[in-house]
Amino acid sequence: MPLKRKITSLLNKSGDLSLQLFILITIGYFFIALSIFTYRYQNLKNIEKKNIEKSLKKQSKSFSSSIGKALFEKKKQALIENINKILKSDIISGVKVTDPFRNHIESKGSTTNYLLKKEFPVSIKIKNQKEMIGYINYYSEENVIFPRIYNQLISILLKLLIEFIILTIFLYYFLRKNIKEPLKEIVKQMSLMKPKGLSKVAISSPLKGFDLLKDSFNQMISKISQHKETYEEKNQKLKDIDLQKTNFFKNISVELQTPLDLIIEPLENLHQKYLEEEHFSTALKNSKKLYRLVEQLLDFQSLSIDKMTQKDWPINVFHFLKQVHFLFQSTYSFEDIDFTLDIENLVAQKGDGESSHKGIFIQVNPENLEKIIFNFLSNALKFTGEGGRITLGGEKRDNIIRIFVRDSGPGIPKDKQDKVFEIFGQIDPDPTSTFEGTGLGLALSKELTIKMKGKIGIESEPGHGSEFYCEFNEIDYDKEELDILILEDEIDTANTLEMILEKLPETPKYKIALSSEEGRKILEENQVKLVIADSRLPGEGGISFLEFIRDTQPQTKKILLTGDTDYEALKNAHNHAKVDTIIFKPWDEHFLLKTIDELLQFFGNNLKNSLYLKTKMDIKKDKEDEENLQNKGSVVSEEEEEEEESRHQRVILVVDDIKDMRDLISKELKEKGFKVISRSNGQNGFEAAKQFSPDLIITDWMMPIMNGPEMISKIKKDENISNIPIIILTSKAEQESRIKGIDIGADNYLSKPFKIQELISNIYNLIELKENEKKLTTANKELQEKQSAIQNLLENLGQGFLIFNERAVVLPGCSEITKEFFGTDPTSKFFYDVISLDENKKKTFMSWIKNVWKGNFSFKDMLPLAPKMYEEDEKYIQLNYRPIYGQNGKLEKIICVATNKTQERKLEIKTKNEREKIQMILRILKDPLGFQNVIDTTYSSFNLFEIELNKNQNDIDITYIYRKIHTLKALFASFSVPEIPENLNSFEDTLSRIKDSSGDISRADINDIKKEIFDLFSKFNTFTKKNRILIEQTSTKGSIDKKAVSTEDIYEVAHTIETTLSKDHPIYISFVDDFILENIAVPFIKLKEKYETLSEKKGKPLNFEISSTKTRVRQDFYSSFFEMSPYLLNCLTDYDLETVKEREVLGKSKNNFIKINFEESSSKVDKKYIIINITSDGRGIDEEKFKELYNQGIPKDLTPFFKSDDLYQIFGKDFSQEIIGVHNFIEEIENMKGSINISSKSNNGFQFSIKVPYVKYSTH
Repeated sequence: MPLKRKITSLLNKSGDLSLQLFILITIGYFFIALSIFTYRYQNLKNIEKKNIEKSLKKQSKSFSSSIGKALFEKKKQALIENINKILKSDIISGVKVTDPFRNHIESKGSTTNYLLKKEFPVSIKIKNQKEMIGYINYYSEENVIFPRIYNQLISILLKLLIEFIILTIFLYYFLRKNIKEPLKEIVKQMSLMKPKGLSKVAISSPLKGFDLLKDSFNQMISKISQHKETYEEKNQKLKDIDLQKTNFFKNISVELQTPLDLIIEPLENLHQKYLEEEHFSTALKNSKKLYRLVEQLLDFQSLSIDKMTQKDWPINVFHFLKQVHFLFQSTYSFEDIDFTLDIENLVAQKGDGESSHKGIFIQVNPENLEKIIFNFLSNALKFTGEGGRITLGGEKRDNIIRIFVRDSGPGIPKDKQDKVFEIFGQIDPDPTSTFEGTGLGLALSKELTIKMKGKIGIESEPGHGSEFYCEFNEIDYDKEELDILILEDEIDTANTLEMILEKLPETPKYKIALSSEEGRKILEENQVKLVIADSRLPGEGGISFLEFIRDTQPQTKKILLTGDTDYEALKNAHNHAKVDTIIFKPWDEHFLLKTIDELLQFFGNNLKNSLYLKTKMDIKKDKEDEENLQNKGSVVSEEEEEEEESRHQRVILVVDDIKDMRDLISKELKEKGFKVISRSNGQNGFEAAKQFSPDLIITDWMMPIMNGPEMISKIKKDENISNIPIIILTSKAEQESRIKGIDIGADNYLSKPFKIQELISNIYNLIELKENEKKLTTANKELQEKQSAIQNLLENLGQGFLIFNERAVVLPGCSEITKEFFGTDPTSKFFYDVISLDENKKKTFMSWIKNVWKGNFSFKDMLPLAPKMYEEDEKYIQLNYRPIYGQNGKLEKIICVATNKTQERKLEIKTKNEREKIQMILRILKDPLGFQNVIDTTYSSFNLFEIELNKNQNDIDITYIYRKIHTLKALFASFSVPEIPENLNSFEDTLSRIKDSSGDISRADINDIKKEIFDLFSKFNTFTKKNRILIEQTSTKGSIDKKAVSTEDIYEVAHTIETTLSKDHPIYISFVDDFILENIAVPFIKLKEKYETLSEKKGKPLNFEISSTKTRVRQDFYSSFFEMSPYLLNCLTDYDLETVKEREVLGKSKNNFIKINFEESSSKVDKKYIIINITSDGRGIDEEKFKELYNQGIPKDLTPFFKSDDLYQIFGKDFSQEIIGVHNFIEEIENMKGSINISSKSNNGFQFSIKVPYVKYSTH
């Protein structure tokens, strides 16, 4: 069965009858050939078995006597030897010898699994008489047979294979010619046939079956042709009837809705003006009722021709019912009816008894469900009198969700309930009653429910009211409901919107996304009611994101925040992204709050416009709001007055074939201050547009002579008036015409009946958009002029620039200096060719381009991967990149700015060489003996190399040479010697290659080693000549003359960098920081350990504390200062510090201390100084002795006293050396244009405040 299924599947896949036959016959022949082969194999096998039997018989005769003799004499060894000889035969796999009673004596080989077994008696002559003394058994396995018949099997197999190939080739071409091609011709002729041109099939085939097929088909064609005219005539009549019906509904749409527009709008105004006049209220109510009847008729027409193609999507039943109840509450209270909401059976119960209404979802079209529920509620209201009760609710039965409307009306008998949902199937339970209705609403509800795969029904008993319901399957929907999604990349703006949302009466549930990617993730997890998106976002723009929402969550309301005035982009947002409201930045907070509050309602205008009447309270509230708005706007600025005046001067062209409609719109617009021109058809409207160039055109769709779309098309083709915004008015029945109207150039679309306020609002918005577009055009012109000026400026700046696209092609417009930098005009060339990238770098660059344009990573993060330098003929061009984003926030182009860095690059190379030289000298200065050791080791190594290479070729120790080279490399690197390590690396690579190669060292390898040694020696010889003085100095026992120090070299390099670049250049700053500046605390830190050890030896333990500082100063300027500072420290150590016993008597801590800290200050002339504070806590100056000598107390500043010879009288002559040093130290401070302040108290040490100029570095 599985094989049969596989063959059937293969035949179905082929699809070609000839191929199917070919496969079947081929498979059949294959099985036949397989059967033949099997039979021949078995036959050969049997023949060979017989041959083996004959051979065994001969074999038995040959060994019978020798085996019999061995058995008789009971010589086991002889028996085994005979058996081994027998087993040498290729047909025998085992031998077994038994006694006459078949008891086992000896056996060898395989005697269990065998194909053939033959037993022969073993006899021996005893006294001329044969005696049987046992049996010998021969065994032959199946694998013995196969090698003997192998060649014969191959011959049979080849023969069958050749026959199979010949047959299949013949069969293939035969079937192709006689079946496939005739069938193909039949299919071709049939495909060319048309209903109006049926013709007979003409084919030729040697097979008689095809002639029969052809004749049968041609007979069928003949019969069809005979009845074709009758069928076509009837079909045409049906099409004409259907077209007449369609045209009737289209015409009735316009003929009924347009007068209704003219009736409803004035009636609403009169009703609001004269609230107590019941006639206006009755007329308005019945006008709206008539309008709903027209809408229902049109909906039936759309359903009958299957033009209602609205999509279904998940809705939360719980929230849907709450919104409907809220929407109808005021209407029913006005009618004095108790209107309640019952959703208890819809809400799921948690285990603790607490209810949860996170969400119960059904898949429906909300607009259609609105119509169904509205018809249920309208029907309930019609049959429920004052004081009655109507309940809207929902309940869950298994996975079925029922939405119902229950009333306390008269009820419907069961025998009449089936007619309720029929067209015009109005059921009046009481013949004397005055219930009104058309019988269309419930029938339409049934059709809409069926279209959404639901079920509709009624439960009613006379006298107990009715319950109308619709049922839908519950769906699994794991998305959480989210009231608002804010999409804004600027955090400040997002925070502002967040604060505005907090001001709503009920704070909504919202989330903020800073990018479209983050927004998409939120949409994947949430069902969003309202999206507020900024138009400009990084990556995907706001309009594009709202288009994505339109496709994925169509019920979501959309607000676009923008600061742009691009008319086409905003038009695209309105027409394609279906944005509900566009709000310009900076926005009016009150208007934004009002818009958000309105859009958070689940329903659109469909259900709101279908409400009966506003209550008196609602109308009164609307009037109060209008008065407040007028009062608020009564105080306006001069700019607002000018704007209002300019608005009053704007011209509107109204084109409609119905005079009352033109008069109604004209009257309302004139009251708003517009100048209005009206025309009765599209032709006159087009002429008026050319003559007056209005600010905006309002046109009807269907008009005589020239209709609306034709007029719009002509206007858009005329360059002088093509930019005039156009609003098209049409009936709701022509929803499919909306797309056509937008495509031909209409800027907005309004369905009849429309609110005059909605029309005026659209007029203001479109005119404002056009004004902003004009401003943008002017700004673009100015921008182009500025760009031209910038282009000229760039030409003079010495920087080149070019722009390339996603394919790395350089666009036109690069500057002349760019062509000079790259030596060619890069226009239309690939950027990687312009900067001469090799294949690997080209791949890297294109990968960078691809990732940047995809937006996988930010441009800033990917920038390090872009080429940074273009080098050619000692020319160094630095490359920097800047992105250019489009209106949708996506990357469009990249600017490359090219800067000539040739001079800086050459200087960097020179500086690097000088830096390496200075680093080498400084390291040699620190360890001159070590450097001399490097020189000596190098010379001795060359001698050792020569000795090693003079050995026999096979005795040369490559590892020994390698270790020596590695040692030399480390030694030279430790002293930062330039160039030589590079040669040593090359030598190491050569030795590694020789070591890794298998076999002995060749003569060529020795030549390579000698060449490397020669190159190394030449480089070392050049180095020693250049640095002869330095090497000679290091050879004198480590003492180096100042000639070798080369401090001048350091300052010479620094001066070169400063004059070539500037003091602010990074190269200069880095060089000075490395070689000239030193932390001012370092010299004191070097003295710390010395003085702590010295004091310890004198029995005066010391804590030497030095504060950390970041102050770095010029070393040579302060060198004398630091050299003399120990004189001051010696003075403190010898005179001021106290022994442990002295400090114990005075109650001081065991250890003395000397503290040094550093400060920076500025003078009045903005000159900077460093203040070094040195403090001790020793004996200080003896106050009594001072008074005795000078008849005065110790002054605050002891500096003059320290500078005089009187210091001997206090310190004593034993301190003469220290006193001289202190005098010299103070003198050095004054030579540096600094100052010192000295103070002291008995048993409280000294305080030295040293102020010296802050000198970082200056080459002057």
